[in-house]
Amino acid sequence: MNHQISAPPQTTARALRLWLAAASLAAASVAVPAHGQVAPPLIVDDPAPIQVNGIDCAAGHLMVQLAPGVSIAANAKGEIVLRSPKLARVERDSRAAFAAARIASSKPLLIAPAKDAALASKLGLDRWHRVELAPGADALKAHAALSALAKRGGPIARVEFDGQGGLAEVPNDPSFNLQWNMLNTGQSVLGATGTPGADVRVASAWDVTHGDPNLVIAVLDSGIDPHPQLAGRILPGINVPDGTTITIDECSGHGTHVSGILAAAGNDGVGITGMTWNAKLLPVVIVNGCSGFEANVATGLIWAADQGANLVNMSLQFYLGGTPLRDAVIYAHAQGAVMCAATGNNGNGNIAAPARWSQTIAVAATDNRDLRATFSNFGPRPM
Repeated sequence: MNHQISAPPQTTARALRLWLAAASLAAASVAVPAHGQVAPPLIVDDPAPIQVNGIDCAAGHLMVQLAPGVSIAANAKGEIVLRSPKLARVERDSRAAFAAARIASSKPLLIAPAKDAALASKLGLDRWHRVELAPGADALKAHAALSALAKRGGPIARVEFDGQGGLAEVPNDPSFNLQWNMLNTGQSVLGATGTPGADVRVASAWDVTHGDPNLVIAVLDSGIDPHPQLAGRILPGINVPDGTTITIDECSGHGTHVSGILAAAGNDGVGITGMTWNAKLLPVVIVNGCSGFEANVATGLIWAADQGANLVNMSLQFYLGGTPLRDAVIYAHAQGAVMCAATGNNGNGNIAAPARWSQTIAVAATDNRDLRATFSNFGPRPM
């Protein structure tokens, strides 16, 4: 499938190098077949999601943004409480609210202090915490209890559900002849005759450059398996949900597929050809298996931006679009990262997050006849 990409106008050489990788995002059609610590998480697996306004959300935790100057800790009895040097009743009030919500533990959104501390503080990213609920706790009741505390104008600034979503599916085709999205001569692919020229014109771009070896592409996905066509170009990354540096692919090769489309070595007589042949790949695992939470994407995105990633690839679809993820996108954009995100693969006009935000390049899919792919989300971005 080809891709229609909403992008800001750019004319620099660096922009051309980024564009080579950007054009391959989302649900691209061909990929490389698979071959090869941070702070530990408090809870890895959540119960089945709940529906909030028709959107899947975490049932086992909530996202809480503290007011400036407020901290979260366990008291002498092991109870989770809030503390503030300026608000005397904070610990007592929060102990009661947290007990009603059945809060078991918490951890910050950021896995390390943000490199741009001033912006992180301005956005309040350093004040977001994921609070885990005790087994069997009701997330709706917990949200109500914590929201009541927030409404009193005290230690909590905001309480939100954490949207649950996952990866945009990528089919696997094994040869360049099938990569019509890169070079469409009207060839027949899986029985469908294409329209010549309905591609991303990458062959012309290769006349200019095969890609900059200093280009770092962060792949927010399910991990990257070792592969000969990616050899020597997979950087040390992180696994956000597991709290480790183990970045082996967790979702049937999804992240490896995406990485191959982005950066498989070209002109080597093997397998397929990536959009850019020399770029380095920074794996950032943000799912457990094939699904995960918006907060994990936010954490991984901030981390990737702080590592200096030039391009961030997010073949993801989430529909809540909560504040932590939105502000993480704003933060990464301010660091100069070019972000590409899938519009979603549900075949409707509801653009997924983070593609719905203007700081990203939103990527939808077309088929080899230059028609909208039936599964691809479409339409204007809502914000």
